[in-house]
Amino acid sequence: MSQKAASDIDDDDEDGEVRPNRIWLWLMRVMLVGLGLFVGLFLPYVWYLDKQVRTEFAQLKTLDVELSRRRRRMYAGAALIGVLAAAVAIPVFALGQGSAGGTSAAANSVAVIDSGSNDVVASIPVGVISSEDVHANGGQLLVTYVNVDEDIDVNGVDLSARFLLSDVFSVGVSGSWVSDNRWQTESAGLVTLNAPTRKITATAGYDNEEGNGFNAELRLRYNNGFPVNSGVYIGTRCLGDASPLAEACVQSATLLDLNAGYRLPGVGRNTTLQLSVNNLLNDAYRPFPGTPTLRRMILARVKYDF
Repeated sequence: MSQKAASDIDDDDEDGEVRPNRIWLWLMRVMLVGLGLFVGLFLPYVWYLDKQVRTEFAQLKTLDVELSRRRRRMYAGAALIGVLAAAVAIPVFALGQGSAGGTSAAANSVAVIDSGSNDVVASIPVGVISSEDVHANGGQLLVTYVNVDEDIDVNGVDLSARFLLSDVFSVGVSGSWVSDNRWQTESAGLVTLNAPTRKITATAGYDNEEGNGFNAELRLRYNNGFPVNSGVYIGTRCLGDASPLAEACVQSATLLDLNAGYRLPGVGRNTTLQLSVNNLLNDAYRPFPGTPTLRRMILARVKYDF
């Protein structure tokens, strides 16, 4: 026995006669086998003739030109036969997958089919098991993203400044602020920004590539916590959500990063060795629901300037 997905399979005639489409199926299979044998025998024979002709008449240039033309014609004919065989094979296998006799199987069902007779022995309807929390009736489509046809007001500010302490030392600071990161709507319920309302970055850098070749930067990053409601990624427990699918909100994090590099001298002046360490203090943090907890990440690279 073999299991196949079946839908709307016709019965055999009541008088036991074989259906015409099954006769056509076997006829096509026989034709396919014949074409396969023909191609399998024809190509070696063509190769043999070609080898004999080139061996016996290789010195006759005029004849060789004519033979080359004939060889091209034979190869083109063999390729055409192969294409025809493939064109016949596709509908044959398509018919073979869809043909069956005996008891018919209803649509949207899994059928058990006898591999010998192609008769449907039994069929089982298939469906979708849904949760009680999903309020759906009949053939409704459940989507994870919707357009909110309501006004949402949000304000924000971005600031950035950089100070040069000397020719090689500098410090910088940047920050952003938004007024809110969640809204309650009538059409879509809770809508979240999925981003923090406050972000601050402070840097201290050293750049002397033209001198001793060294450069380095120390960066301090801070993000406050925020809720997330994006498709299957739900982190809203900090809002009092106790549903089984809800996870913890993204927690605030303060991370320290270090970047350092060295530009090779002399003939290797165009080559720079770079080392980047994110989360230098190896603090555990989770940047988004559904993602693993991250720690220190070290990246080394070699850069060559053309």
